[in-house]
Amino acid sequence: RKSSKWVQTMFVAVSLFDIATSASAQPEYAGGSARDYIEQLESDDAEVRRRAAYILGRMNADHAVAVPALAEALSDGQMETRWYAMDALGRFGADAAPAIPAIIKSLQSTLNDETVRRRGAKALARIGPAARDSVPILNEALKSDDPLYRIAAADALWHIEKDPQALAIISKELAAEDPVAAFSAAMTIGELPWAELSLENGSMITSLVSGLEHPDEDVRQAVVEALG
Repeated sequence: RKSSKWVQTMFVAVSLFDIATSASAQPEYAGGSARDYIEQLESDDAEVRRRAAYILGRMNADHAVAVPALAEALSDGQMETRWYAMDALGRFGADAAPAIPAIIKSLQSTLNDETVRRRGAKALARIGPAARDSVPILNEALKSDDPLYRIAAADALWHIEKDPQALAIISKELAAEDPVAAFSAAMTIGELPWAELSLENGSMITSLVSGLEHPDEDVRQAVVEALG
């Protein structure tokens, strides 16, 4: 059985969407402005591009300026730059809507790994109903072999369309023997408003209660937190 600390570390490493950001004019971060880091996304140095994408997701950059540059960075030749560009777009929430076509393209690309796809689905969830064009690719993602991608896709479908079936999919993953998948499902459910859970799918509450009997300690703790 995977250790509790390993499960928590694994989940945090693939999520990275917990901190909300707000737009402001040209703040300084790590010695540079948003425009400085946007320019660095064009650098010939892959490490400079990766760092720029990472920082843009963590500073109060002007979203209207940063989103187009980050959307372009989703086609960067370095995987890690694509990771952090997608992460940054997810942190921008609904303001990242202009990047929807680029996010969809990233989800379709065979060049991207599970981290890019998971973060892409999470970004679409944060964008919400404006991301309706992504519904077909998200439905396709529900067939993925990667449980964390399936959970992220179902979460996105819920935020975009309020499809009760999406909640049923997350609930099913909560019962998985794989502690990483079950932990991810519990954390995802815990982020949903209780009013939505009880109104749209009362069985989700039953699933959470059943999760208290999961063999993994981290999963049980995540369920307790989700139950409040």
